[in-house]
Amino acid sequence: MTDNLARRYKPEFTQLPFGFVNTHSGLQKLIRTTGPNVLAVYIVIQDKMAGRSDDNFTLSRNELIDDIRETLHLHDLSDDEVFALIKPLIEANILDERVIPDRYTDTEECRYCIAPVCEALEDARDAWITKCINPTKSSKEEKAAFKELQAKVNACRKEIRNLVATKKRHNILMKQEHDLRDEGNSQIAEVHRLAIEDCDKQMASWYRKIHTIESEMDNIKTGGDDTNE
Repeated sequence: MTDNLARRYKPEFTQLPFGFVNTHSGLQKLIRTTGPNVLAVYIVIQDKMAGRSDDNFTLSRNELIDDIRETLHLHDLSDDEVFALIKPLIEANILDERVIPDRYTDTEECRYCIAPVCEALEDARDAWITKCINPTKSSKEEKAAFKELQAKVNACRKEIRNLVATKKRHNILMKQEHDLRDEGNSQIAEVHRLAIEDCDKQMASWYRKIHTIESEMDNIKTGGDDTNE
């Protein structure tokens, strides 16, 4: 196994796309309505996502809070106060909530990510892994199998992206329904809530498939030795 394959994946850098605030209408509106502090929170989340390769580039609630507190030096704020800085990004559908099963225990957890950033990080990791695989002594058949498995992972990710978009639509429609009806017990809103739950269940299922496929990919990367990372 090569040195590249032996070490855990870690991106060399992350960057925001040129003019991203002007092209990101949701974030632009949030900055205009809540002030520029939300941009600092956004940038910290993007940067910290890059270090969570094993967790599909997502962060738990506690990881979000700890990362924001440490990076922005908000040590005097409680957990709830720090999360209050993050919540506007969730409510504006900029920061996604995803139900993701743990790779090792299979227990489900609500984790958070910025969808376009997550996709860019996944693509960067795929490119890095491909560069590691190509120079190895793996056979042509193994490399072909690895490429096929990568295609399956990408297909799963596409389904997840579709579910994320569907969940966002239902979230928006549910919020609109709640805003129209003060009693908050609208049957229409309940339909949207159930649809959101279904999206979460389907997403968890696709993540499980990704974990299974990635285990097969790891076997090829390590020459069949599951004990190596």
